[in-house]
Amino acid sequence: MIDTPWRFEIEHRTVFTYDEQVRSSYNEVRMIPLNMDRQVTMQYEISISPNVNQYQYVDYWGTQVVAFDVPKLHDKLEIISKSSVDTNWQSKGSSSGASWADVANVSEEMAEFLFHTKHTSCDDRLTEIARTLRRDTPFETVETILDWVDKAITYEPGSTSVHTCAAEVLAKGKGVCQDRTHVALALLRQIGVPSKYVSGYLHPHLEPGISETVLGQSHAWIESWVGCWTEFDPTNLGEVAQRHVMVAKGRDYYDVAPIKGIYGGNSNNTMETSVSVTRLR
Repeated sequence: MIDTPWRFEIEHRTVFTYDEQVRSSYNEVRMIPLNMDRQVTMQYEISISPNVNQYQYVDYWGTQVVAFDVPKLHDKLEIISKSSVDTNWQSKGSSSGASWADVANVSEEMAEFLFHTKHTSCDDRLTEIARTLRRDTPFETVETILDWVDKAITYEPGSTSVHTCAAEVLAKGKGVCQDRTHVALALLRQIGVPSKYVSGYLHPHLEPGISETVLGQSHAWIESWVGCWTEFDPTNLGEVAQRHVMVAKGRDYYDVAPIKGIYGGNSNNTMETSVSVTRLR
């Protein structure tokens, strides 16, 4: 693969519709792509309707967060994130030589990414599977686990929810990208490989056409310490490359959810979301 930057324009639109007016709401949005070695965010904008004040901060995990409240009656909330980002390809070659002793030496400083969360907790079955998947090096172990997850978890949209934990996903034998990511994290942390949950966007085409706008995807993958922090995709198995746009990192989905919010009132709500991606160059 040629190491050539791509530029994407991304629009992420989410609409909450309430069946009766709510008194107020408070929300946090995590939709701004990160600046890092393999990508640079050129510009971004978060638009909110009703129009309200926004404030921005960086959370504990290093994610850009836009927070706002709507202190008035409303029956609809629309959030549109637009961003332009340059992405590049990462090579795993320089990170594949770390030993288990190297991992042990950093385990204390990376303890947050070795402990299990509710989403990544291991039952007896996952614990036994993890024991059988350890290989000679951490890098080989990550690749072995991702291959196992690919075979064990059939990709099936709608089969799980954001609340489904790794053990439940394995019992079902099906799920989506966040489920495969949670299972991979459960196994890696059980073995002792520090690993993070990554959220972002994925262009669906390997070779996107220039100026062609397509339906994109919110996506989840992992970052594991195998000599350095290195990204792996449990759903696609190929290189994390130009078509991956990283937005947030944390311990599991809960740390990086694109929208978190609460509202006052007895109304039920429906949510519609869409992502469009255009490769500009």
